[in-house]
Amino acid sequence: VVLGSGGFGKTCLIKKLAVLASKVGAADEDAFPVPLLVLLVEMTRMMEDGDGDDLLDAFVERQYGKRTAETDMLRRARSTGRLLLLLDGLDECGEHRRKVEDWILSLEKERGLRIVVSSRPAVFREEAFRAEGFGVLEVLPLSPPLVEEVVAKRGGGVGLIDQVRAYGDLARTPLMLSLLIFALQQRAAE
Repeated sequence: VVLGSGGFGKTCLIKKLAVLASKVGAADEDAFPVPLLVLLVEMTRMMEDGDGDDLLDAFVERQYGKRTAETDMLRRARSTGRLLLLLDGLDECGEHRRKVEDWILSLEKERGLRIVVSSRPAVFREEAFRAEGFGVLEVLPLSPPLVEEVVAKRGGGVGLIDQVRAYGDLARTPLMLSLLIFALQQRAAE
């Protein structure tokens, strides 16, 4: 489970894992893993619609069609323990969050299924997930030296670093740091 506040890069990390897993799979289609990215807010809609007993299979069919090569590949990966299930946004499930958590915990019992879940920490039931064998990784704010390194790599000199520092903790959030750099560089160019 990847925990982090808003703008800390949880979704970016999940997407990066999907890309990296795809590259491994492209080299050898029988190799682990086969990534499947699921925005959990979509799962809540499917729960509301009452989409069958196997929500994961129903999701795959909804995304890729009932009889397609993609659907067959994902089903085969699931049955052989090669599926990497990337579940993004547990905190975005609203009133269905508990039901989605229970669904995720039930999936953990499938042989070989690898699951990565992202959530904000405030709504996450850590004890329940740890009891089922999930590890928890918390994404922390950027350190001041890392903020400076990011600014420098994006073409900012000492002046821009000083301007970013003035925003304090706000600049330690990856998303906000990117927006600050962009806005300050745009203002300097005018």
